[in-house]
Amino acid sequence: MIKAVLFDFGGVIADEGFRDGLRAIAIQQGLDPDMLHRAGIDDVVNQLSILPEEAVFIDDAPDNIDRARSRGLHALLYVNRKRLEEELAKILKHEKSELSFL
Repeated sequence: MIKAVLFDFGGVIADEGFRDGLRAIAIQQGLDPDMLHRAGIDDVVNQLSILPEEAVFIDDAPDNIDRARSRGLHALLYVNRKRLEEELAKILKHEKSELSFL
């Protein structure tokens, strides 16, 4: 079951105009977006009290995607918005979800 979608607040997320809305969601969930930005994948998974396989990690850096996959997370390489939506829909269709977008 997917419970969280994780990604960096910089780079592509900022370029696509998602940053402000995602920061607001994180704050509403009682999380510190600045800590999430600095934290490693393991730290964020632990703070959310979820298992790695219950998270989807999105990034535009292949090394970060490989690192997330090596820790057991679903991971999607961001290429463009359309492709991200398609790939995320496939994962969510396959897995039940109780999502928190952070």
